[in-house]
Amino acid sequence: MRSKKSLFYLLILTLFLTFNLLSCGGGDDGFIVVAGKSELKVFVTSASGTGDLSAWADAGGKTGLEAGDAICQAAAERAGLSGTFRAWLSTSTTDAYCHIQGLTGKKSDNCGEAALPITAGPWFRMGDNHPFSDTIDKLINAGQVFVPVYYDENNNKVTDYYFTGTQHTGILSVNYNCADWTSNSGSDNVNMGYPLGTTQRWTALATANCVGTRRLLCMQTGSGKPLPAITAPANAKKVFITATTYRGNFGGLDAADTICQNRAQDLGLPNHNKFKAWLSDDSINAIDRFSSDGPWYRLDGVKVADSKTDLFDGELFTSINYTGTSYIDNIVWTGTTVDGQYNSPSCDNWTNATTDNGNYGISTCINQYWTVGMSHNCSFSAGLYCFED
Repeated sequence: MRSKKSLFYLLILTLFLTFNLLSCGGGDDGFIVVAGKSELKVFVTSASGTGDLSAWADAGGKTGLEAGDAICQAAAERAGLSGTFRAWLSTSTTDAYCHIQGLTGKKSDNCGEAALPITAGPWFRMGDNHPFSDTIDKLINAGQVFVPVYYDENNNKVTDYYFTGTQHTGILSVNYNCADWTSNSGSDNVNMGYPLGTTQRWTALATANCVGTRRLLCMQTGSGKPLPAITAPANAKKVFITATTYRGNFGGLDAADTICQNRAQDLGLPNHNKFKAWLSDDSINAIDRFSSDGPWYRLDGVKVADSKTDLFDGELFTSINYTGTSYIDNIVWTGTTVDGQYNSPSCDNWTNATTDNGNYGISTCINQYWTVGMSHNCSFSAGLYCFED
């Protein structure tokens, strides 16, 4: 007959073994599914080639979409990444939205499923492992891109275009996919994404012919770990873009500041009366209108810049395209160069909507084009950047 002491140790041993069984692969399936999820990766290939993907070194004798997947998988494995990777590409029979989820067919037909699949993601970019986007429905339908892709599989920054053949809605760009990724002809065209762009521009920014060499965008398949909370530090200043757009005669710098302050108040932001528009006119530079040195964060908690110097070094951490409720791809009146100085013209100091032009930035870019792009007639409507001072 066992002693009470022996029974006690037997009970402890049983509990210990049960705990380890649950944590190492046995027991409740629900627990294991959650515990086994990983952070899904997204990257731009370090390799490049023409629109005929079968000619790429890592195509493995495959053609078209299968060649793209082989190229992505080879790049991932050389970088020590596990899991299955697919190329973000569309063909005449399969949209990228479906393909990246391991399915075939068209998004309009629910990728062959009873309901449109929406569980793929979230994805984290290489380099710094920052969240790229949440689940695919938020990426595509809401345009939620926290930061640009920017990095290749080896954690090197990439600034040139990649093939997609895909609109911002995740569907085929008809006649812009290098004949289903089999053509390197100058008479065939392709739609491309941009590694420094966010909403829409990450997948559909420019077009070219299929002769030029480009990269691919590779995304890991599956449903990964939920996103961690993205929060700004306590000392962060806020920055947002207005959802409303304005012609160039909105009334000058003071009127623009009032627009920003009213919108900040509507959003329930503290210090709403401290917000100013990122604008210059011929009497003052935008950078000189701010006494604060940051840091500035978007309202979704993602950093934009650490300081004034960081604002005009030619590269933001992410784009300023979040309104507080939505992500938008828009042009923005700035009248300001990349170093924060006045950039003529400025719609007659923001009072003219007929005969003058105004310089603008692009809300979905992180390079210099966030503040300085080209000029547009002042009758056009554009947004405003609002910074907390």
